[in-house]
Amino acid sequence: MKNSFVVFVFLFFVTIFSQGQTKWYNPLEAEYPVIQNRGWSNEIGKSYQRLPYRAEKTVRKSVWNLSENSAGLAIHFNTNAEKIEVRYGVEGSFAMDHMPATGKSGVDLYAIDSEGNWQFITDRYNFSDTIIFSYNGVLEDKGFNNGYEYRLYLPLYNSVTWMEIGVPDTADFAFIPILNEKPIVVYGTSIAQGGCASRPAMGWTNILSRKLDYPVTNLAFSGNGPLEKEMVDLISELNASLIIYDCLPNMLNLSVDEVKKRTAYGVSAIREKSDIPILITDHIGYMNNGMIKGRKEMADRLNSASREVFDSLKIAGEPNIYYLHKDSINFPTDGTVDYIHPNDLGMQAYADAYEKVVRKILSMPKGNLKTTQPVSQRREPKIYEWKDRHRQKFELIKENPPKKVIIGNSIIHYWNDQQGREKGPVSWNKYLEPEGFLNLGCGWDRIENVLWRVYHGEFDGYQAEEIVLMIGINNIGINSDEEIVEGLNFLLKQIERRQNKAIIKVAGLLPMRSQEERIRRLNEKISVMAQTNGWYFINPGVKLLKDGKIDESLFSDGLHPNEKGYSLIAPLIVLDAEYEWAVPIQGAQSARLMSYNIRNARGMDEVIDYQRIADVINKVNPDIIAIQEIDSVTARSNGVYVLDVLAEKTMLHPTYAAAIDYNGGKYGIGILSKEKPLSIKRIPLPGREEPRMLLIVEMDDYYFACTHFSLNSEDRLKSVDIIMDEAEKLNPDKPFFLAGDINATPDSDVLKEFNKLFTSLVSPDQFTIPANNPDKCIDYIFGYTGRGEWKLLEERGVIAESVASDHRPLFADIRISFTH
Repeated sequence: MKNSFVVFVFLFFVTIFSQGQTKWYNPLEAEYPVIQNRGWSNEIGKSYQRLPYRAEKTVRKSVWNLSENSAGLAIHFNTNAEKIEVRYGVEGSFAMDHMPATGKSGVDLYAIDSEGNWQFITDRYNFSDTIIFSYNGVLEDKGFNNGYEYRLYLPLYNSVTWMEIGVPDTADFAFIPILNEKPIVVYGTSIAQGGCASRPAMGWTNILSRKLDYPVTNLAFSGNGPLEKEMVDLISELNASLIIYDCLPNMLNLSVDEVKKRTAYGVSAIREKSDIPILITDHIGYMNNGMIKGRKEMADRLNSASREVFDSLKIAGEPNIYYLHKDSINFPTDGTVDYIHPNDLGMQAYADAYEKVVRKILSMPKGNLKTTQPVSQRREPKIYEWKDRHRQKFELIKENPPKKVIIGNSIIHYWNDQQGREKGPVSWNKYLEPEGFLNLGCGWDRIENVLWRVYHGEFDGYQAEEIVLMIGINNIGINSDEEIVEGLNFLLKQIERRQNKAIIKVAGLLPMRSQEERIRRLNEKISVMAQTNGWYFINPGVKLLKDGKIDESLFSDGLHPNEKGYSLIAPLIVLDAEYEWAVPIQGAQSARLMSYNIRNARGMDEVIDYQRIADVINKVNPDIIAIQEIDSVTARSNGVYVLDVLAEKTMLHPTYAAAIDYNGGKYGIGILSKEKPLSIKRIPLPGREEPRMLLIVEMDDYYFACTHFSLNSEDRLKSVDIIMDEAEKLNPDKPFFLAGDINATPDSDVLKEFNKLFTSLVSPDQFTIPANNPDKCIDYIFGYTGRGEWKLLEERGVIAESVASDHRPLFADIRISFTH
């Protein structure tokens, strides 16, 4: 019996020893800042506070106390541990009557695998003096067995006093430094702070952060977010990508005039320092509106005041302000725990609505195909950490903006840029280094991974002369040719949006052993796609073939070229003059101009279809388009900004000019453009039946105007005179183009006046209305004579679209020669 006991004790201690000891890591003792989603990190230092300490002297005490809650804060780390334990202490009570301890005081852990997929992980937890969350028996990553990246979300409504993360001492563990992307900053009420989510990750700011994989700074304070000057002034210090004001539910006790005053200051204080986009959100209302007297009127009063200020700022030309209408939130009937505070279902509705509008504002669209959905990866951490490389390149770009960029997968990355794995350093140093190329390749990248990097800043804040993209080889075997081509098309449009002055070269995929024929066919499709969009297709891989198969002597492994192979493709990447894909002649720039009276997207079938209009525009692919007859937040259009909807669907920049008040909103004209205008002018024009507008935008190389003339001939003639006067005020070195619905035929007195100083770029013999059987021309694109040097190209005409609107669209290609 005694011997059996000794054996048992021995085996017990052997088991404990083999499992190893737990090693604890304190986020506040990391060698670099690791508290994510927080402003003023350098100033706050080692605490879980949300405001800088100096703010205690300026904000109200209740705001300061709530700022000690860790809402929105997170810890990111990498580990391959099978067991993870989080232990910590808090100051306040664990739960509230309408919010459980898991939400008020708990933590949430999410794992991100090697393919960028997110997974909620939960096991056991205990609330006592020390709160403990344990995660045991964590499975290996099915793909690459390199552990996971983790996101630990901190309590929403409690103050963390201390925290440690424990893993077995045999496991790898590393904190991830604070992200270097400019965060989305949210100032709001209890709803934004997280009340009353069941767990921290279900607060809508945290859901949004996961949806975008982007930092979101939560500056919301329960019952204390009434858009106060002190908080606006603090927020104006932050280098944000977007500021969201979701404050109306805490402004009930304010007068209408005070609501307007605070809303206006919320914009003006930011504008004094920067042009950061600002999003103002409606009061969503109360779930018992229909049962409790006066509840609906309370929210409507605030929304009306807020929208009035917003509309006045938009009409005045205030840039980069947006509005989220309550109807766009699609809040569910069962979305709250009481009359206003969202449950998890309600939080998801908020996050879905915010994701949609934020993707539009920040130009981060997400398509339906996997190749058009941005996602991170971590497939080679034993060679390099993908996000570490992204962070390093991000900082390098800020310090030394590159002249030229080449972006791709391991074929580019390991060309010269991974110590110990360089496959072609001699050719890189001979050909690409002298040209000033920055290597933005990442081993194992696919199209969707490059899209993530584009959205996370690798093309922001500088202007490159040339960009070469070679990506897609790792999508073979996973995606169809069509998915690859569409993914490349989607990706390149996002790059072009951020680098609109750069020469873009689309490199065909290099041949790969056993895939030569498929890649040949795929490159043909990529070539057509590139040339259709005005990008330059290059096919350096032809130099690596022999009788239709790869020349094995030029490869190290059937995929990556060796030094000899790289030396053959390098000249084709950097040179241009000797090849048919040479870049345009220096000093000339082409542009596609378009005009379309969309009748507010109501087609000849009387169906309102924004996507149908967007599809017409996308097919033409204009650099700039004049659009007539557009609603702005009218009841007829269900409160949406029609031009913004079209901007989102076409990925173009919107500029609006309201002509009249209509149906609770505005009605007017607009311009969509690939580039953001340098300046904007809105000039009233006469109209007896209704006022009209002239909208002029200044682009880098030309001026472009949109108009919709009156139905009265005398007013139309007066409008011509006004336009002539405005044209004389413009920079004479820049060409001036005018497009729109003139409401006059080619033989009219109006057109005779126009023709004295304007040239019609599309033949008036091509009729534009009615769309289903056109018999006259009243839509035009004009070029102003004697202004700048420009040339009309052959591609122009009226497009045979007979359903989407009652007018047919028209376009013209021009080339501008610079004299300045």
